[in-house]
Amino acid sequence: MISIARPTVVGIAALLTFAGLPGPANASANEPHYTVTIRHLDRSGTATVDFLDTVVNRRTAEALESSQDGDTTTLQVPAGQYLVDSLIGIGKGSIETSQLIQPRLDVDSDLTLTIDARQARQVRIDPPSSAVHEVRTVVDSNYTVNNRGYSTSVSTRLGGPERIYTAQLGPSVPGLTSAVRSIWAQPTAKGFDDTPVSYSLAWPAIDGYPTGYTKAVNQRDLATLRPTLVAQAPGTIASLGYDGFGADEIMGGGYTFTYRTLPATPTVYVNTNGLSWQTSAYYFTDDGGFGLSGDPATYQPSGTYTDVIGSAVFGQAQGRPQFNSRTGDTLRIAPLQADARSHTSWAATGHGSLVLRRNGTQLANLPYPFTTTPGEVDVPPGPADYRVEASTVSTGILDVSTAVRASWGFRSDTTKTQTPLPLWTVTARPAVDAKNVVRTRRTHRLPITATAPDGSTAGKVTTLTVQISTDDGATWRSAPVHETYATVTVPAGAQYVSLRTHLVDSMGNTADQEIKRAYKVSPLT
Repeated sequence: MISIARPTVVGIAALLTFAGLPGPANASANEPHYTVTIRHLDRSGTATVDFLDTVVNRRTAEALESSQDGDTTTLQVPAGQYLVDSLIGIGKGSIETSQLIQPRLDVDSDLTLTIDARQARQVRIDPPSSAVHEVRTVVDSNYTVNNRGYSTSVSTRLGGPERIYTAQLGPSVPGLTSAVRSIWAQPTAKGFDDTPVSYSLAWPAIDGYPTGYTKAVNQRDLATLRPTLVAQAPGTIASLGYDGFGADEIMGGGYTFTYRTLPATPTVYVNTNGLSWQTSAYYFTDDGGFGLSGDPATYQPSGTYTDVIGSAVFGQAQGRPQFNSRTGDTLRIAPLQADARSHTSWAATGHGSLVLRRNGTQLANLPYPFTTTPGEVDVPPGPADYRVEASTVSTGILDVSTAVRASWGFRSDTTKTQTPLPLWTVTARPAVDAKNVVRTRRTHRLPITATAPDGSTAGKVTTLTVQISTDDGATWRSAPVHETYATVTVPAGAQYVSLRTHLVDSMGNTADQEIKRAYKVSPLT
């Protein structure tokens, strides 16, 4: 079974992240070292062995090794500047946990600290509805110096600590910031599975580390999101969450709710205090799954916003221009896929291959999706004609877009700077319902859009043709293309429409795509 974040597995922990760290700060045996002793008192003022200490070198953001003996942590360090992060009350069955951070510990002699959990204050978020229960509240903090970082967090969870307390001991230091995020939901007979209402709340960009945090949330300050999770193949389950972006960080994420009955139409409330929010969905069965992500969006207080996730047609999509680009004589190739509402994914339509040809000769055959992203291929210098061919076959999670083949032809030369490749995307957006079915008479309109990457050498579209098949590709016939749509004719008894598109632009770039069972159809009576 695919693992989905849920209350029973998200525990309280110190989450440590290190990036590009150098060797140990005390590598020199000739440097004078001092003994730092840390003692601990719980919230009743009693010495406790239920703690976890991390001492961080503020110059390198490196966590140092230490030893625990009873209620004491001891470590040997050279003279320098340190940060102390202490969690008290982390044992199994604990109903409350305190995190205390002393940002500034200057060591030039032996010293002893006492970390007293009674100095911490409660973190409490009060949502505007009594019908929802707390799923998880988290305080994150991050210390960054010279592009190196140390991160830590403390959180509540169901079946674990019900209350968290925090404190900053002494003055802060540059580079230390924190955030609070809180997830609430209306319980169901399945716990929080299929919850009809949830709240994703975040308060980023807190300088230093907070000593307690209290926030009463007012409904008028929230935006209302009304997503639809479209049903896929029988037995497919979905999860849904929202990641909040502050000025420099991602907040409010880390939790998704499972929806076992699809389609699903939950209501999600998010706060709007300088945040943008990104949809994060996942469709899965026992055999695998794929994720879909929307672009970050900002919302207004008291506004209501709709979204449809997982709607046909699934096909090739525009990614970031740098994902498909040339720098010097290296081609970077990583075409995304997306649903009809531009929620992007790596290989939503299954696994397959990506082939690169130069002047007709194969240069690379890469697995898709990539084991590393994006795929990079070194090519000979100078101009040449290139062709990229991508193909995937469904894993059974989707009962539409069950096989996708796409190819792009373009000319490319050595570049001085990173230059996007002219890979056109042709997107079909049929008027499907929440089960990816178009209720149609004999004919219906199929909206079609063609998009080229910004900054690429793409020209103007000179040819765009659409063909359809209602017998899984055994026969094909043309669908007349108008300015923004094609006219699709379906015979009686048709169940699926397969699509072929062919595009040529004024610079000679081409894009072809064939999608088997692109969407379902049902006759109107």
